[in-house]
Amino acid sequence: MLLQLGAGDRVIGTGFPPGKGTLPSALAEQGAKAPRTDLAGIEDDIRRLGAVTGTAARAEELVTGMEKRIGEVRTALAGVPEDERPSYFAFDFDAGTKQPVAVCGRQVANAVITQAGARNVFADCDADFKPGSWEDVVAKNPDWIQLSVRNRGSEDATRKAYDDAEAFLRSFPATQGLKAVQEGRFVRLGSEVTTIAGVRNADAVRQIAATVHPDLVKNGQ
Repeated sequence: MLLQLGAGDRVIGTGFPPGKGTLPSALAEQGAKAPRTDLAGIEDDIRRLGAVTGTAARAEELVTGMEKRIGEVRTALAGVPEDERPSYFAFDFDAGTKQPVAVCGRQVANAVITQAGARNVFADCDADFKPGSWEDVVAKNPDWIQLSVRNRGSEDATRKAYDDAEAFLRSFPATQGLKAVQEGRFVRLGSEVTTIAGVRNADAVRQIAATVHPDLVKNGQ
């Protein structure tokens, strides 16, 4: 968020702090009483950081851009009833394949998935992340599966990671029969833009929506 605000030359820090998150949108994951379904807390964080760093105008510009992109998607999907929205499983390939990690309702990714017009199959999980089982995934039999990998530092390396994640699901006995796998319904989208609170969450909303609702959201618009 600080880099997007243009305050990067005034920041010293680490990519992942050693303890619990201390931005309000991160704390919301830990203390939420219900699933997160919108990005309002993230927008508040951007405005708050803008005020602290003297970049309030830039913060408002970023928030306005996020709201515009998400608003376009929301308008396009307004006629799709909740129970007709496709079910969606975010497969965190980098967390390991022995035991899948459920992206639960408190996680920002749940809001991203919801705003994109899909239903997170683990939205009712009372946590941000939680170890799951392949039996759980098979029981949910999602309509779509996100191949969620971390940026490998180059386009080719990242593409290979997506290929590896897909190959695993197609070859693993427990998942090769899933509806999404059989029909090739995969969303190739990075972990960072989905599970880390920030400006790019709005882009993730648009990309997911364009993939799972191609007739309604054209080319992410």
